[in-house]
This record gives sequence, C-alpha cells and structure tokens, in this order.
Amino acid sequence: MVGFLILQAFLGIVVLGVFALILPGFVEAIRDRKPGTAFGSLVIMLAIAGIGWGIFTVASRYKEIVPTRVDRARAVNCTADILRARDSRSRLNGDSVYRFHVRVSTPGKAPYETDSTAAVSPLVAGGSGAGRTGYACRADRDHPKKVEILWDHPMP
Repeated sequence: MVGFLILQAFLGIVVLGVFALILPGFVEAIRDRKPGTAFGSLVIMLAIAGIGWGIFTVASRYKEIVPTRVDRARAVNCTADILRARDSRSRLNGDSVYRFHVRVSTPGKAPYETDSTAAVSPLVAGGSGAGRTGYACRADRDHPKKVEILWDHPMP
C-alpha cells in the first residue's frame, strides 16, 4: 500500500508540474490574442486535469478494492461473524470484491466490530448471508481492526 501511495504522490506532482509549465503559455496566448494556441493549451490543461482526477479517484477507492491481508507473524487467531456484506462493484482475478462488516471475537478480549475486504465468489458471499456467518480469521496484533477472513475455514 505504501508503494501505491508513493506512486500516487509522484503522479500528482508530475500532473501539477506539467500543468504549471503549460499555464504561462496559455496566459500569453490569450494576452497576444492567439485563439488557436490558447485553445490547444486549454485542451491540454483539461486533459491533464482529467488524468489527475482519475488518479485521485482510483486512490480513493484503493481501500475498497484491495483485499485485507494480515501478516501471519503479526496475526492473532480469531473468529468473525458476518453481519453485512456489500459488493464494491470491483473485480479481482474474476471474483467480486466485497466489503464485509464483521463482529470479531479474540480469546480473552471483548468482541468488536470492524470491516474486512475480500475477493470471493458470489456463491461464498451469498452463503455468508444465508445462515453461514462464522469464519476463522486473523487479526493484526498491533491494529486489531485489520482482519483477514479465512474463507476456507467456516465455523460450525
């Protein structure tokens, strides 16, 4: 995730830099009454603004489309009860990405609620709302709200 944020920041700086390079030419073309040059500069600036908008739109959805993963070395075993499932309308390797609201129970601690994102088949997601609600999971030791549901380990 850190790599993606660095890439986002780099692309944002590039977009702003190119925009800043074109803006003086646009202003000069307007001042010198060169409509063709001004129009061309305006089109380029609008295209760059569109690219910047696209970058930040993808970045804002990043958390919803990337499945939650917990490092095994930092993990605490737990159980997760699925309370709600919401389709994020994204796909990853042919599976739909869902955002699950879960109640997490870890040994010796009070249960708490959090969200977890996973790419699962619609069959698994539908089954979670049709009676099968408990699954084994891993919670991050330092960030307990970060939970990875182990879909191949349903609880009885």
